[in-house]
Amino acid sequence: MAQNFAESPFERADAVLQRLIQERLVRRRYRKRQTIFAHQQPSSGLHWLRSGVVLTTQSWDDGRNRYAIPFYWGLWGAPSIYNEFHCGSCIAASDCVVDALPRDAVLDLIRQNGMLAELMARWMSDDFILLMLELAAVNVARTEDKVLNYLNIIHGRALQSPVPVSQGPAGTIPWPFTVTQLAGFIDISRPHLSGILNQLKAENKIIMDGGRMAVLPAGLRDPRSFLKRS
Repeated sequence: MAQNFAESPFERADAVLQRLIQERLVRRRYRKRQTIFAHQQPSSGLHWLRSGVVLTTQSWDDGRNRYAIPFYWGLWGAPSIYNEFHCGSCIAASDCVVDALPRDAVLDLIRQNGMLAELMARWMSDDFILLMLELAAVNVARTEDKVLNYLNIIHGRALQSPVPVSQGPAGTIPWPFTVTQLAGFIDISRPHLSGILNQLKAENKIIMDGGRMAVLPAGLRDPRSFLKRS
């Protein structure tokens, strides 16, 4: 889930390392609903989303979602390089293009160039911070706040993408999920969620229509405030 880059996750690397990485990258295309990697699967390396939308998930032992959130750009898989197994799942929510750097290539390049180890540390730090924000966003008492916080996380992350994803009315972003799926992501009932979404629309805090979504100015929240309350 590392997103701390403007155009490429490898942009901080020197020219030599960037060339070596480019030589080892493998471009892969995934159809909607295809699994890119699965929880507890042996590490398949780093995965850089170039286009499309992916859904990242991690579950508790009882099957409930620990988190489930869509992403429109980023790099995944850094912790698995050292853990040897993926700690979550990544599924194509639309047709996607991904550049993969296999685990053996990552380890080989780390041995050749210490700068990649520094990048890995930065990516894993990004992963941890984002995970804390996501958990804090939905760890609130009022269900209405949980829903709005969650939508703020998604909308804000999408707007940071260097690949334009915002278009249409009020800067909406693609929303390739059903309300039933959204209810499962944040662990509330489908009827309850429908009522909350209708309320947020009536209060002009969100737009969610025709497969697109936006958080309007009245509903915007600073994700850093989620950590202060948790």
